[in-house]
Amino acid sequence: MFPQWRSKYLSATVAVLGGAYLGFLSLAGGAGRAEEKAGDSGGYKPVAPLEVVMKHADDIFGGLDKKLEKKQFLAIKKEAQFLAELSNLAAQYKTEEDFKKFANTGKDLFLQLSQASGKKDAGEVKILMDKIDKNCEACHDKYKEKEEKK
Repeated sequence: MFPQWRSKYLSATVAVLGGAYLGFLSLAGGAGRAEEKAGDSGGYKPVAPLEVVMKHADDIFGGLDKKLEKKQFLAIKKEAQFLAELSNLAAQYKTEEDFKKFANTGKDLFLQLSQASGKKDAGEVKILMDKIDKNCEACHDKYKEKEEKK
């Protein structure tokens, strides 16, 4: 019915999609178990210290003012998406609920910043950058000083 190469291609495609589906099911099942324990990130193990992640986040965020001055909204949008992911990642490093709240608030604010950048709304971008800065400072006041004293 099918030429031999199509049959092999179809079989390989079905195998890959089936494997992806089973993988998804196992991840979905694992997600509930991960939430049961505070700090258990479902097998995720950070490879870089939190300080390295945060330093790069701070460097990227610090460069957004110049991008806003130049009205580089697409660049801000992409950086905001990446910073949202870094905030998402940062939440995996500590078990303290307050730390996770700061990280998740940062993630949400960066996602909002990405949306405002997509709309080229300079006023909203500036407001969100100020909110993000305050959230970061509050977290750093509570946690960065603790880390530096260790």
